[in-house]
Amino acid sequence: MVSRLGESAESSGKNNVAFLSHMLLGQKEKALEVLINTSRLPEAAFFARTYLPSQISRVVKLWKAGVMKSNEKTAQALADPEEYENLFPGLQEAIKAEIYLKKESGNLSPAANYLTHPMTHERNVVSEMQEAEVAGKFEYSVADTLKEVKNPSPEQLSPRDRDENVEELNVGTVDISQIEEELELDINNLVLDENIDTSEINLDEDLLSED
Repeated sequence: MVSRLGESAESSGKNNVAFLSHMLLGQKEKALEVLINTSRLPEAAFFARTYLPSQISRVVKLWKAGVMKSNEKTAQALADPEEYENLFPGLQEAIKAEIYLKKESGNLSPAANYLTHPMTHERNVVSEMQEAEVAGKFEYSVADTLKEVKNPSPEQLSPRDRDENVEELNVGTVDISQIEEELELDINNLVLDENIDTSEINLDEDLLSED
């Protein structure tokens, strides 16, 4: 029923409901496509950085193409991991962990194991992947990454992207002016607690990697 809700919501343009439905089902690829199709490319890039590292470059390219129309200098400041891998330490291990989780998702545990099953926030997926690799329970090849990046499966895509004749997203549909207007509106309506000192707030890698 949640799956049906997600499909129905996306078809009718209820994108928040669609996104949440996909996330509840662990369908991260579909959730990412909702962000992309609604021109939420900055959010999509951060989402990919956390959940689908193999998709970071694809999303950043779309993001840069949209920003380039209004501010070329800003667009150039968006780093693509394909060009600046040194700015993304641990990316390859993260991609391997992503593929490890995807292969693991086919072996669902029965509900009776809930009390003994580790919570998501308690897991270190990279360590699990490395241990499985050493034990011979997980094999990785570059072909796995290329498959994820170049050929997302139909079930990963949203309904509007399943036309077999469409090979890539038309970045010309990105309305950067709309994004800027919405961002300005969000900032103007932002209400901060007067007791919070915002003068020394910094964003570091640990914060950006959190769910």
